Amino acid sequence: AVVLTLAAVTACRGVAISRDQYIKNGDQYLANKQYREAIIEYKNATQQNGRDGAVRQKLGEAYLGAREYVNAFRQYVLAADMMPDDNAAQLRAGHVLLLVNNFEDAKGRAEKVLARDPQNADAHILMGNAMARMRDIDNALEEIRQAIAVDPSRSAGYSSLGAIQAASGDREHAEASFKQAISAEPNAPAARLALANLYWSMGRWSDAEPAIKDAVKIAPNDPLTNQALAMLYLGNKRVAEAEEPL
Repeated sequence: AVVLTLAAVTACRGVAISRDQYIKNGDQYLANKQYREAIIEYKNATQQNGRDGAVRQKLGEAYLGAREYVNAFRQYVLAADMMPDDNAAQLRAGHVLLLVNNFEDAKGRAEKVLARDPQNADAHILMGNAMARMRDIDNALEEIRQAIAVDPSRSAGYSSLGAIQAASGDREHAEASFKQAISAEPNAPAARLALANLYWSMGRWSDAEPAIKDAVKIAPNDPLTNQALAMLYLGNKRVAEAEEPL
């Protein structure tokens, strides 16, 4: 009996050490942007304990880096289900659900967070965006305004407000909201791209161009900002100028 007990303890320690090593290896690969290698290590860890939400999140990040978006989304949602009291996990899953048009579930994740933390700005933004996609515009705007009231220093609230206003045809207020987003975080390229997109939709090419160029200056190696600039050039038949950002 003593021998069998010792053997069992030794085996359990071996599994724990092996799993910890897989996670450690995965973390190192992820930090070095070696996403494929990180995926292998984290998957090995989940095979030993498939109910560890934190590892599922790491696996989701690795899949996202490898541009395996469906797998990344699945892992984020699984992680949130395994960590129901983790606000960050719920919000990440909520944004994923929003991207795949599961608006009701995204709203549900936001509601869970707000029930625990009514002053969570990110949860109000998620709730507002989900409501907007469900055509509940008035309540969506109210949620976004609550997010801004909680944290007026972040661009995300103003950008979300502008996006809802633009989708509702209120371009004048949308422009003002996007400009507030830029003022809140001048080094956030996404806010400038959002403003440029609004100008683009209005045919205001001369206003869209400097907004996109400013975004490129902030993030010169970002594919999205360079693609936006190239598309603007191509849309105006300035083919030679499109070559550099492409």
